[in-house]
Amino acid sequence: MQDHDWSEIDPRLEVTCSIGLADWSLTNRLEAALHIADANLYAAKNAGRNRCMATPA
Repeated sequence: MQDHDWSEIDPRLEVTCSIGLADWSLTNRLEAALHIADANLYAAKNAGRNRCMATPA
């Protein structure tokens, strides 16, 4: 995303993306999977921009 040319929208626009993932099969519970994904999202943000974090299986 960061390398994409966004200048057609706005020449000053810069886009980055952080993603947190959770493996549903580890919990089979929506609330638990969302909690794990949220924790991984904040770990990705704390590690820097343009990161994707997942809990190892």
